Amino acid sequence: MKRKRRRAVLITLSVVAAVLVISTVALRMIFTRERLLGIIVPRAEKALDAGIEVGDIGIEFPFGFGVEARSLTFRKELEENRKLTFSSETVSVKASLVSLIRRKPRLSRVILSGARVELSDPVGGGLNASGISSSMSLTPVGEKYRIDFDITADSLTMHPAGGGERTGVAGIELRGEAETEMPQGGLEGELFPASVVEAEMQISDFLLPVEISRTEVAGIFRLSGLDVESDNLTLRSGGVKSEIKMKLRFNSSGEPERIDFQSSTGIDAGEVAAIAGAEGIELSGKASVDLGGYLFPAALNTGRIPGKDSLSLNGKLLVEELSADAGNKLPPVSGLNMSAVIDQGGMNDINARFLVGKDKFALNGRMMKLIPALHELYLISAETGGGDISAETFGRLFGRMQTGSRIEISLEGEHFDLSPFISTREDKAQKEKREGKKEGVPGVFDLSSNPAVANPLTLLILKNSRIIMEMNTLDSPFGPVTGVRAELEAKDGRVKIMPVQAGYSGGRIESASSLDFNSLASIPAVTNFSAEGVDARELLANFFGAADIVYGKFDLNGTGRMTLTPHADPINSLHARTALHSDGGGVNFSRLVSPISLASGIDLSRYEDFSFRSCDGNLIVSGGRMLIKKLEMVSGDGRVSGSGTIGFDKTLDCRARFIIPPEAQRRMKDLKKLGDIVEYLKDDSGNLVLSFDIGGTTESPAVRLDQSGIREKAKEKLTDELKKKAVEKLKDLF
Repeated sequence: MKRKRRRAVLITLSVVAAVLVISTVALRMIFTRERLLGIIVPRAEKALDAGIEVGDIGIEFPFGFGVEARSLTFRKELEENRKLTFSSETVSVKASLVSLIRRKPRLSRVILSGARVELSDPVGGGLNASGISSSMSLTPVGEKYRIDFDITADSLTMHPAGGGERTGVAGIELRGEAETEMPQGGLEGELFPASVVEAEMQISDFLLPVEISRTEVAGIFRLSGLDVESDNLTLRSGGVKSEIKMKLRFNSSGEPERIDFQSSTGIDAGEVAAIAGAEGIELSGKASVDLGGYLFPAALNTGRIPGKDSLSLNGKLLVEELSADAGNKLPPVSGLNMSAVIDQGGMNDINARFLVGKDKFALNGRMMKLIPALHELYLISAETGGGDISAETFGRLFGRMQTGSRIEISLEGEHFDLSPFISTREDKAQKEKREGKKEGVPGVFDLSSNPAVANPLTLLILKNSRIIMEMNTLDSPFGPVTGVRAELEAKDGRVKIMPVQAGYSGGRIESASSLDFNSLASIPAVTNFSAEGVDARELLANFFGAADIVYGKFDLNGTGRMTLTPHADPINSLHARTALHSDGGGVNFSRLVSPISLASGIDLSRYEDFSFRSCDGNLIVSGGRMLIKKLEMVSGDGRVSGSGTIGFDKTLDCRARFIIPPEAQRRMKDLKKLGDIVEYLKDDSGNLVLSFDIGGTTESPAVRLDQSGIREKAKEKLTDELKKKAVEKLKDLF
């Protein structure tokens, strides 16, 4: 009995095997390459409404039913003359034969390798995905289907219309699973079947102007109709971690229509700086941003500035213990704690406290419509080809900026050193000597190439802003400035700084200035200033290193103007006029009169330290030199007047005149010993007049007594004596 059963089983298996072999051979004989292409390609072209090309195709049987195509390409015309092209080296699909018969397909394997997708538009822009490989499966689970997927791509890039640099991502890995209903084609308002997708994605590299580290995205997405939702999306990239809740709605054409989102982002500044490759800068500290709102993506591509109808952003920003140290280049910033409210794309209630070096600072204010204004600048930059802001295009930007953004800032500080930002002539000379080459101007004055000027925030400040600064002490190469209070108002590139009040060189100064940044090729600056009680000793020491020449308190009133141009020293373009007055002080004339005293024998020791009871003058600064139009000092020992020029390079070309009255002459030693020569130095009122030509430098003056008056008087006396003798001779003749 057992033998009969075995024989029956063997016969049955043999029959089944024979059927499978015969079926496989028959199917391969029936479904040749040409016949498969004739059956599958027309149906696929009709379903996809696209042209399809297949290099080779074959089937797999009997263990399941599979189709494998090589060198597959299809092209599809889209709306607005856009084109979609897909190509793949291999496409392989394997299904359960029984599931196909039951019309509930089970795909055990869907493999794609060497694939590429290209979406192009008629103006040259487009989207490219290359090096795509995938492995997927489809399994029925009750009334739904489970899809497991593992997809990789070498790159996904976007090419802007009209040229420009491409942007995108590279090294993409996407894996996960989805539970979905079979799509019901043709239902109006249905873009996605009801689905739940749990996925993880990794991005190795970003093709962007900024450095971004490897990024991981994970979350659960719910798809239904035209909507995609996620309430636990997590993003990690270097020192940045975000948790996002979002809802994305598409229109019936498959284009994003509206995005609603709520996010919470934590940032580790040290990790971000390390990833970004910020060489020479040490960063530490943390920040968090809570941001929510909605966005209509189509509105961002219209060229219009987004308003409340297309963009809404609300949230808060918090910075904790942020520190930045650039070494010796800039003073370190530490302990930055800041909070701000984000409202409709602006930042309100900005409150920051921080240290610069060891000095405390506080900043308060608001930046209205900041994000729309930045988007506007992006659109303007895109229109100009994305190039850097140049001196020629700079001014035209202000007329095109229409968002109505405004920045209002109040800054208070204890102490700040401006010296690292201002190169003196000595610094420049040392650098030229060190590097063995000549340079135009210290970089701080090269405005057209200074990144700070091309910075978007600088543009927004110049467009519309008000900034108030109060500083206890500002250090500079020209001495400390104390008790500083300045108000800046900017509108369309025109800046008014008025008033500026400060203490300088022992006195108080006040000024009102204006600058026009509409052309970086030539920036005019005008100022009116006044000063009371300025200590001349300190002032000269700060600018000329000559503290022992003049002392006393002076009042000054004047105006000035200069034109800042690329690669030009602003000192050379400075033109200023000032009137000065002092009610008491003195001048050290020892270097002036000592050589004359020794050479002439005239005792001028009383004038080596000349104390005056009043001093008045008119000065002009122009072309890097100070022109003394008039300078007169009066004392009980006489008057001293001067004129000429003093260069900022310390060179001298001056004339000085000492007028010594008779009563002062009586106090001069041994004046009578000089005999008639003294008479040649006197004017008609009996005043002793000494005129000097002064050359050389402030450190080593060259003084020469002007003897032209002596020669003239001697000639006159000789002429008078000759005339007198001639008259006497005539008398003798008659």
